[in-house]
Amino acid sequence: MAVEELIIIISRLVIGGAAAFFAIIAWAKTRDVSWMLVIVGVIVQYGGVVFTILERFGVVKTDVYTIAGIQILPLVLEILPLILYTIAFAVLVKRSSLY
Repeated sequence: MAVEELIIIISRLVIGGAAAFFAIIAWAKTRDVSWMLVIVGVIVQYGGVVFTILERFGVVKTDVYTIAGIQILPLVLEILPLILYTIAFAVLVKRSSLY
């Protein structure tokens, strides 16, 4: 493994960990649905980072659950945060619109 790759892995873990840590702290202080969805999205995204790194080191296997040759767990961990962000923004727009 190259030094550049190691720097990227460490920075993703540190920055993602900080984001997840502050998201968990914010979770305890908010009751707003849109913010809760954003917070859960951040936590799931960090879980995806950790999972990707564990997969890279060969600790976990992703080919356990496949449908039509598509690995399900990496797909879910990649898409779920975006789905949660989309729902959060839709709730925010719906709440603030005059319609």
